[in-house]
Amino acid sequence: MRPWRQHRTGKTARRAAVIAAALFALPVAAAVMWFAFPYASYRVYMAWLASGVGGGYVRLPASLAAELRPRYADDISTASVAFTTRLPKNLAVSDCKTVYFGNDELVAALREGRSLSAGQLHWLAHELTHGEQCERWGGRKAFAETWFRQADAAAWRTVTAGGLAAGITEYVRTQYVRGLHDSMPMEIEADERAGAVTGTRR
Repeated sequence: MRPWRQHRTGKTARRAAVIAAALFALPVAAAVMWFAFPYASYRVYMAWLASGVGGGYVRLPASLAAELRPRYADDISTASVAFTTRLPKNLAVSDCKTVYFGNDELVAALREGRSLSAGQLHWLAHELTHGEQCERWGGRKAFAETWFRQADAAAWRTVTAGGLAAGITEYVRTQYVRGLHDSMPMEIEADERAGAVTGTRR
């Protein structure tokens, strides 16, 4: 092998090693942030979601806000929604009264004042409940810390129920992550409220 080829091969190997180390370090760093600095992790994540917003933020149509208002203790007319490219189509994340949807069709319907389907309305009502929880619990920081505390408890229940290896396996597989999320008390409350608002269940 010619020297320049040896140099190039060595350089490629070093680059691959650096990439592999980075890929290993990122989840480790994320885990450290999650447990040691939950609110900082929350803010970083919400900023990342906001960086993918397309089309700006919209308020609920006045007629929809008036229809839903009696179901909520807080004024939902101040809530805003946005489409973000950072989420898949079937996910939404609430940052108190700001809701990020990965579903651009739902956000477009709200922007244009069109009626939502039963499933879309249930989804929106669920997310609006998180805004009410945020107010009830004392604001954004308390809301974030409650989310992390309940998520950690749900993960711990999974680990202790099936052993460490089984728990980790379930936690990292997508079909079980939803199960962890749905077992959190704040998510159960949000889904029950949405069912009461719309008369539907997801």
